[in-house]
Amino acid sequence: MKIAILGGSFDPPHLGHLAVAQQVIQLLSIDQVWLMPCFSHAFDKRLSPAKQRLAMCKLLQTKNILVSDLEIQKTGISYSWETLNFLKQKFPQHVFSWIIGSDQITDFSKWYRWQDLIKENLIFFPRTGDKDQSKKQLLKLIGQDNFPENIIFLEQAQIINISSTLVRERISKKLKINDLVGEKIATYVKNITPKRSI
Repeated sequence: MKIAILGGSFDPPHLGHLAVAQQVIQLLSIDQVWLMPCFSHAFDKRLSPAKQRLAMCKLLQTKNILVSDLEIQKTGISYSWETLNFLKQKFPQHVFSWIIGSDQITDFSKWYRWQDLIKENLIFFPRTGDKDQSKKQLLKLIGQDNFPENIIFLEQAQIINISSTLVRERISKKLKINDLVGEKIATYVKNITPKRSI
């Protein structure tokens, strides 16, 4: 199977994550997308408890969009390059890709072993209005005039203007988030104890 990994904090997961996964499946004929919440953030960003973020991700599951707890079970910091190579070794019968938002291109050179990571199958999903600028940034980063076969910039994708930051802001202001995360996650967030960090 062709499997694409959508990693991230998912703090909280939202309908934008679901839309990215759906479009990757539809536009690239990917068999499955695995949502993979990290245990802790590589850049020391404070996150809600992993158990909560994993539970909410599972509320987004569909037939082709599944949730992996690989990085959470590992605990500590996980790096995309390490996780991708682990999956390739554990499941050699599958072809894996890693989905990256175009908003990450600016800081991509700070990622662990990024020069090795760009040799892997990567799918860059547009997150900003200026797709051409993002493409130019990415091509400059990899030092090529055209994208190699292993790197896809999904310019035909529809940009999703939802972020976990926006959701957390609405939660902090006690505003409704149903239209951003869906009914199931909105209910889950409402029922989390007052100690929640999201």
